[in-house]
Amino acid sequence: MTEAPAPTAGTGIVGDRHLVAVQTFDIARLTTHAVPLVPGTFVAVSGQGPKGDSNGSGKTTFLAAVSLLLGEAQWRLEANGSQYAANLLFKPESAGLDPTHRYAQANRGYVVGVFADPTDPARTALTVWVRIAATTPYLKVRWTSGLHIAIADSDLERDVLADGLWEAIPRAQELGPKRFATDLYGDAPRCMAYLDTPMRPSAPSLLSQQMTEMTPARIGEALIELTGRQRLLETEAEQRRRLAEQKSSLAERQEADARARVDEQADLDAVQDRERSRQHLAEGEHMWRLHFARGFLEVSTKDTELADMIGELEQSVEELDGQREIAQDELDTLRGRQNLAEQLQDAQSALGQAQERLNVRRDERGETASKLRALADRRGELLPLRDAWTGITVEVATEAVGAAEEDLAQTRVDRRDAEQRVREAEAELNAARAGDGGPAGAALARLRSRDIPAALLLDEITLASEVRASWEPRLWPHRHAVVVGPDDEAAALGLIGTFPGIGIVVADAPLTALPARLPEGVTADVPVARFLNTLEARTDFVTVPERAVDSALGEAVIGRFDEEIAGRAARVAAAERKVQRTTAELEEARIAQGTAALALDAAREALGAAKAAAELDSMAEEERALQAVIAELDTALETLHSAVDEAQEAWLAAATAVQSHQLQVNAAAAAVDQLDRELRGIRDKLGQRRTERDNLNVSYWLAGWADTPDAATELLDAQPDRVRVLRPRSLRHRAAEKLKEALDAYLDASPRVPAELAEAKERRQRFADGEPGVAARDSDFTSIAQPLRDLLDSRKDSDRILEDRIVRSQRERATQIEEMTAETTALDEEMERLQDAISSRLEASLDKISKALDRLNRARGGFGAELRVTQTRPPTATSPWTWEVSPRWRRSPSGGMVSYREVANGAQVKVFAIQLVLAALLAADGARGRVLVLDELGNSLGDVNRKDVLRDLNEVAAQQQVTILGTCQDSVIGDAAGVCGEILWFCHQAHTEAYNQPTRVWGYDANGERVELVRDWLTAGRSLV
Repeated sequence: MTEAPAPTAGTGIVGDRHLVAVQTFDIARLTTHAVPLVPGTFVAVSGQGPKGDSNGSGKTTFLAAVSLLLGEAQWRLEANGSQYAANLLFKPESAGLDPTHRYAQANRGYVVGVFADPTDPARTALTVWVRIAATTPYLKVRWTSGLHIAIADSDLERDVLADGLWEAIPRAQELGPKRFATDLYGDAPRCMAYLDTPMRPSAPSLLSQQMTEMTPARIGEALIELTGRQRLLETEAEQRRRLAEQKSSLAERQEADARARVDEQADLDAVQDRERSRQHLAEGEHMWRLHFARGFLEVSTKDTELADMIGELEQSVEELDGQREIAQDELDTLRGRQNLAEQLQDAQSALGQAQERLNVRRDERGETASKLRALADRRGELLPLRDAWTGITVEVATEAVGAAEEDLAQTRVDRRDAEQRVREAEAELNAARAGDGGPAGAALARLRSRDIPAALLLDEITLASEVRASWEPRLWPHRHAVVVGPDDEAAALGLIGTFPGIGIVVADAPLTALPARLPEGVTADVPVARFLNTLEARTDFVTVPERAVDSALGEAVIGRFDEEIAGRAARVAAAERKVQRTTAELEEARIAQGTAALALDAAREALGAAKAAAELDSMAEEERALQAVIAELDTALETLHSAVDEAQEAWLAAATAVQSHQLQVNAAAAAVDQLDRELRGIRDKLGQRRTERDNLNVSYWLAGWADTPDAATELLDAQPDRVRVLRPRSLRHRAAEKLKEALDAYLDASPRVPAELAEAKERRQRFADGEPGVAARDSDFTSIAQPLRDLLDSRKDSDRILEDRIVRSQRERATQIEEMTAETTALDEEMERLQDAISSRLEASLDKISKALDRLNRARGGFGAELRVTQTRPPTATSPWTWEVSPRWRRSPSGGMVSYREVANGAQVKVFAIQLVLAALLAADGARGRVLVLDELGNSLGDVNRKDVLRDLNEVAAQQQVTILGTCQDSVIGDAAGVCGEILWFCHQAHTEAYNQPTRVWGYDANGERVELVRDWLTAGRSLV
């Protein structure tokens, strides 16, 4: 092998080489004979099938294989692992072969293409192998330089060579389904195809008759791809993404700077708070010094005054002590007489005992009266309840309540059952509306869960009213049947083998296909014509009684169904009636439950009345007993009242005897008390003065000031008037407040409170609440403030360094943000210029297509055509750049341009779609080497349209050096033969033959070197006639 070519920018590894020949292995019924293509021409593809016309000849299969080889987009190679490609492989049942012939299904196949540049075919030849598998991975592609092909005389020999040739290509030159189209053929699509085949999903395209279903945006996207300009939009999207990333980075940098500034500002605020703390602490220390100066001067004067007052009070105490001693002797003599007092004490004790016995009996009567009142209150509560008493006993009423409770419980069960029936009916209705449910619903769900298309047979069949009588008994035995496609029969049997009684009806074709001709009056949404026609043929309808008779089985099914059994609408209607019926039953159950609840309330009320009557009877005896106790207590109280009156009289007599003696004692005691009061008053004053002098704490002030009185006076005189007049308490308070401000300022800058400062705050508060002149641990400003002073001194240098570092860091970040902002602005401007340039180029390309479309339209006798283009630039980094292109053409000489979506006949739409693709090819730069595939060419075209389209195809193919492959039905091949550059003829003579005959080719290629390149390959295994 020669050296592998390097990928060409924009056109891939293949570059602008032409596809010159194709070979297939196990691709449907196609043989392994090589099929040549004359590049730059219109190639007419036709043939002969088993019925004598071109249908079934294999021409569409060949075009599908070519489109897959060229990575055509509708194969959806990027999805499902390119599973659709496996549909190209040979399958005996798809070929219509008798299963008894035992042809094996292909598990792999190849599509091989040879590409070459017309200027030097031999040197530029390149071979691409596409391997298709029945299982994953479904598709692999390898390529190599030069001819790498299977040349042998028979199909079997060529097929044997295929796997070895594939393995001989280095794995380094292997591509997957998602990459191979771009890597081999570049950005612009190498092939655009319209194929009328179920082998792959179909979608509206510029080549299909469904162009009217395409949106203007999708048409614009397709035209841009055809012109090879899609890379411009991808480049713009990448540039836009980079710009978005740059803006995001700038925003993140700005956000980071903002967050850093918040943290840095917190640090700066902390530094400033500590500086404020230093200032407040210095002011507090100054106030504390002034406090000592003022206190020292005031205490010195006050100490002298208190010493004189204490001497005078001590002399007065000595005189009063002598007078009190004489008065106390007189009082002691009078108090020596004790007998009168003892008599009065005895009389008072007797009176207290009589009064205590009276109070005990009073309490007993009060308690008994309270019990009697409680019974009366209870009687008042029970009498209204007894009014409803019917005379029944408590036992009978209790049994009635139990029975009512049982009735209510049963009605609740009945209501829950009715609610369950309603839910079941609604579930059946939902299942019917969704096409599920019923006896076969579980089987249908199992199939769908495994992605096997299936449907309920009777849901998909609709009967006209006039045929219901004859068809419903025929269909009744199949009401549990599901329908599956012919390819899914085996899988379906395996999945629902555990569902006894479920029938499987095999459809004529995949369920998405339309049914063939159906019996009269019968319609179906799935292709079950064979089943219905066979059922009609083997059963007879007899009218009396109405029944369907299967004579071969000897079975008859009676008809005359009240409700329709076929069609989803009939099943939904029956389900709706069931919902209505069960809903009515639920309402009756609710009413029954309400009635039972009322009955239970009445039974409970009767039970309460019976219990009240019984309790009233038992209360009468208890009331009579309490009334007897009260009578006894009233008699005892009369006797006790008399005893108290007698004891009161004895006490008054004893008190009168003591009264005269007591007056003398009282007078003597009053004289002693007066002297005591005077003595206590003087002693209190003496104590106060001594305390006042002790409280001056002269030693404290002397130690705190530690200087002379003149120095204290000099310091105070130097202060402002508002400070000089302050007393020691005020100065101490100001010192405490300044210390508080210093502590608060420091703690504002600290995320946590140090333990020593927490203690200092508590001590400062006690210091502020204390009195001046007291020497204690919490009275010394200096010791309380020392922890704060130590912390402030330790942070002084680091605060200055921190402030300098923050200012420098903020300046550096601001410079970086300015630079990034400038870069972002430059990218923004560059983005705008790039978008303007792309917009200009795409508008120019679409304008060329519009003008080419107008020329083609007028050349075939039309009245002109154009493209209306609207672009929407992407508003965000992830939004697409939308180009909406609306093709329009004038449909009469004097009419205006009409949109492609306006109603037109099929021929007009198809001709216009083909002209639009040809116009795109004419306007495209570097269209050389592309391939256009048109299936069913000429369908729905008249003779004049057909000839014009064929001529346009050939002219554009030659002008742009593109290869156009078009299948021609029997009515078209005659016209195509006069204008094409090559004819490919596929032949499948009979249904019993597994494979086609070798493909026949008529054509002329002026490039002899290209013919010689593949001559031996083409002639191998063919007899030239």
